[in-house]
Amino acid sequence: PGATLSGLNARTMRTALVALGALCAVLHAEATSPALGLRERVLSRLMVADFSKLPTVVQPRAQTERVPLLQARRSNFTPVVLMHGLGDAGSNPGMEQLARTVSDAYPGKVSLAVNVSNGFLSYITPMQAQVDEFAATVRADPRLAGGFDAVGLSQGGIIVRAYVEQYNDPPVRNLIGVSGVMNGVFNCPLMMQIIPFVCEIYETDPYALDFILGFSEYFVLSQNKSLYLSGNPFLPALNGQTTVNETYKRNFESLNSVTLGMALNDTVVYPKESEQFGGYAWGTKDTVFTMRQADFYESNSFGLRTLDEAGKVSMVQYEGDHLRFSDAWWNANILPRLAG
Repeated sequence: PGATLSGLNARTMRTALVALGALCAVLHAEATSPALGLRERVLSRLMVADFSKLPTVVQPRAQTERVPLLQARRSNFTPVVLMHGLGDAGSNPGMEQLARTVSDAYPGKVSLAVNVSNGFLSYITPMQAQVDEFAATVRADPRLAGGFDAVGLSQGGIIVRAYVEQYNDPPVRNLIGVSGVMNGVFNCPLMMQIIPFVCEIYETDPYALDFILGFSEYFVLSQNKSLYLSGNPFLPALNGQTTVNETYKRNFESLNSVTLGMALNDTVVYPKESEQFGGYAWGTKDTVFTMRQADFYESNSFGLRTLDEAGKVSMVQYEGDHLRFSDAWWNANILPRLAG
């Protein structure tokens, strides 16, 4: 809504069209032959996609601003784990470089970008399976046994949030989202909006496709609350919008802090306020609510209001598109929050 196509290069568009082609294949096969190797058809298309230039992927940086030395070397730092977004990978140069900025600022600090559902697997793996894989990955690393700080970028934001609520063993001390889809997405990204009928078909029931498109499990149908609550198996449970899970709430309330970073010109997450637990009001697709206006905040169903009222929730923002923050912004707004 109100967005333009500026900033989407030809390579990004080609990748988007491949993904859209996969979605069209699902819709066509669903209508013609539901049992005929649906997952395999889509996989074959996604396997050849080049995701490296998508706006959800952290790009390697020229690092025009030097990473500041924020503390002297010591051996008792809290480790940091970075979880990548849709189409990205922990082993991609951009993510590895981002992790190095943390250890450069705090010599001796363990900082790693985890390899969980890398590349196209981040599209097709159900969200709960990605959360489970994240949990298995951090539990397998003895350096993280005493706890860690978690930084989730884009889709990685909701993965680390879900880990906190569902597992939190080893515990997360400080949770940071950078353009993290903390309250899901309420509209197709710009790259899908360029072919409106695809988005319209998808939005008739995105949850019917969650077995092949993992992000369907954090898609919010704000104009159809009943379908969202009954059809989405992932996000309503995290938000406590169907049943309040006291373990989820207790785990979330155990956080020392939550930092929510929002891109002011985001063309991937609609509305951008979702990155700070906002969204579109029920029954609308353009009326934005903010965190403190959310139903789950007012009911305190997973502990967000508890943390906010204790002064433990911070909101920061940057000029730019999805994950296109500057070195200066990262150095000033994120690195200091990883000092423990």
